[in-house]
Amino acid sequence: MADGVGGWNDHGVDPGLFSRELCTNVWEEFKKFRIEKNYILNLKNMLVNAVKNTKNKGSSTFVMAGLDPDS
Repeated sequence: MADGVGGWNDHGVDPGLFSRELCTNVWEEFKKFRIEKNYILNLKNMLVNAVKNTKNKGSSTFVMAGLDPDS
């Protein structure tokens, strides 16, 4: 879940663009995990990579969680 920081409106930036692109990029990182058998699910790395690939200006709170199917 992402929520763009509304203060960016004061600088002419739509905060929703950043948060939506970030969610898309996190999804792309998750798809890599599902496709690549040796890709280890590391939520922090997924988020860092997603932020690096986000081109819109802005910032966002972001929450994600992983569930262990074996426990």
